[in-house]
Amino acid sequence: MKVTNPFFNILMFLFIFIPFLMLQAQQDTLHYQKEKIELTDGSVIVGKITNETPDSLSVKTAIGIELTIAKVKIKSRGKIEPEEKPETVEDKMLDRLFISPTGRGIKEGVYYLAAHELFFISGGFGIHKNFSFTSTISLIPGADNQLLFLNPKFTPFQYDYFNASIGLIFLTPVPSFSIGTFGYISATFGSPDFAGTLGFGTPVIDNSIFGLIVTTLGLEYRVSKHFKLITDNIFIFFPEDFNGLYSLGFRFISGNYSGEFGMYTNSQLSSGDGFPFIPWVSLTYIF
Repeated sequence: MKVTNPFFNILMFLFIFIPFLMLQAQQDTLHYQKEKIELTDGSVIVGKITNETPDSLSVKTAIGIELTIAKVKIKSRGKIEPEEKPETVEDKMLDRLFISPTGRGIKEGVYYLAAHELFFISGGFGIHKNFSFTSTISLIPGADNQLLFLNPKFTPFQYDYFNASIGLIFLTPVPSFSIGTFGYISATFGSPDFAGTLGFGTPVIDNSIFGLIVTTLGLEYRVSKHFKLITDNIFIFFPEDFNGLYSLGFRFISGNYSGEFGMYTNSQLSSGDGFPFIPWVSLTYIF
């Protein structure tokens, strides 16, 4: 099916998923900071106390509604003991989805070595809390040239439920060395267990700047202690054309190891006679 207006799909993602992610983040926070208030009319309110005066209380409920209650109407109140968060294994690969970068960087002091699709070897490390660096080289048997990717990444905005990064990707064949440069910005909304990512990128040298625009839309959702579902979608806008690459898969998280398996497809693959998917396989060791 031909996509006549891909920007409409992007706007739908922004207006539906991002507010949902922010609401989920708010609910997660309130889940562990509850207070129970019983009123004189018999009703009960559970929420977080945001302000208290000698005459009133301000309470924010789990769905984000803020109420102001006169203390003369309160029969009793008491804190609810925080519930233990479910045990999970930390996902240390938060700087990317499958291929696309997220708005997060690699944590300072974290190093990793990864193999993607068997023939691409990648390494990354967090140099500073705001700066990380990754590099990837292809090792394709019999190829006259291999590909080298260098990706410095700056993450100036780091909050609990919002992170944004600016990065450059330098690409060159080796040993011939003819460098191309690609710049991008990426923002991630949500928690490490449930988040959405939006990114934009373009070539930044010669006359090709804005000759094509790449947009990424991704979603990650933790379903268990060791597994996270991921969808990583890449939209490429040429001057008079459009193409997309869509994926769904999972990340397995276990201590210092992380593994990924997913499937990519696009309109050409899905409309052909062959196998309609390109498998994505990745294995990472975190130091």
